[in-house]
Amino acid sequence: INFGKVDWQPTSRRHLSVQENRVRWSSPAGARGGAVIDRGMASLGNAYGKVDVGEARWVNFWSGRLSNEVRVAYGRDFEYETAQTPLSQEPAIGPGGFAPEVSISPQGFTFGTPAALGRLAYPDEHRTQAAELLAWVHGHHLLQMGADFSYVQEYIDALSNQEGTFHYDSGATNGKVGGLVDWITDYTFNVNAYPNGGCPSITAKDHLFCFRSFTQSFGEQAIQFNTQEWAGYVQDAWHVRPGLNINLGVRYEYEL
Repeated sequence: INFGKVDWQPTSRRHLSVQENRVRWSSPAGARGGAVIDRGMASLGNAYGKVDVGEARWVNFWSGRLSNEVRVAYGRDFEYETAQTPLSQEPAIGPGGFAPEVSISPQGFTFGTPAALGRLAYPDEHRTQAAELLAWVHGHHLLQMGADFSYVQEYIDALSNQEGTFHYDSGATNGKVGGLVDWITDYTFNVNAYPNGGCPSITAKDHLFCFRSFTQSFGEQAIQFNTQEWAGYVQDAWHVRPGLNINLGVRYEYEL
């Protein structure tokens, strides 16, 4: 975390403030967390994030009762995840040379690239903002009115389960734990190296593999869009008497 701020007061009635806030985080093998995780040591995923926000404020005191503030800001929020390099024992047959996820049940053990992993940019957001505030003190009233405009550029790249997932989730068959035995059979032998019937949980006459199902995601991976956010408000802070304040206000927001 880095934060910097500069204040400048050219006159008694004018004040300029500029600040920058920078945040970075890196979590290798931290995309999936918990006290106990039943996943392979290279099957957790990496998580990263970058946040930058810069803001400038100009305050002008026209009199002892009237002031005006203009604020401009720019910020970026970029968060993403990456898969870990597969272990030498894992089949790196997925897109990009990554290993598909393999889920073995009922033991509950999983290894390979997490199916939920796919946030290459989720989000990658750029926000430009401008706002103006007018404050007027009149008697026991503090009247504030202002307007706010934001232009947001959004880019999302997040398609999960691109590498695919093999499910070995059959129960016990003939006294054998089907899911684990099925996986060992597939991992140990070539597709044509064992006869039909080698899988304890599959009774079909013809079969080549022992996994129960396979899923994989296809389709549009990224999307980009822009939005405009408009807002205006009026607020009255009324000091009725010592110990009693009444605040009234109205705000309108519109997104385009």
